[in-house]
Amino acid sequence: MPAGMYTKADKQLLIGYCETAAVLKDILKELQGAPLMVEGSTGQMRANPLLKVKDEQTRILATAGARLGLDPISRQSIEVETSEGKGADPFATLIG
Repeated sequence: MPAGMYTKADKQLLIGYCETAAVLKDILKELQGAPLMVEGSTGQMRANPLLKVKDEQTRILATAGARLGLDPISRQSIEVETSEGKGADPFATLIG
């Protein structure tokens, strides 16, 4: 992201995003080769519980990512003030 994009106020959201990404990575690794259906406590077949956790972590990651401007649609609405624009007078070229 461009310099000046994030501030101290974004710290917890950035931390949460990174932690969620790490958990999701671990879940995906755990799911590799694991059955999608597992036996429940009474012998019935049910979806692997890790699938529900994966879906929840994916949703959290997408929401946090949108708030951080990490997807194309969210980026369109973000304006970052660069050092080039600081102190520049937009009307300076009108006088002369």
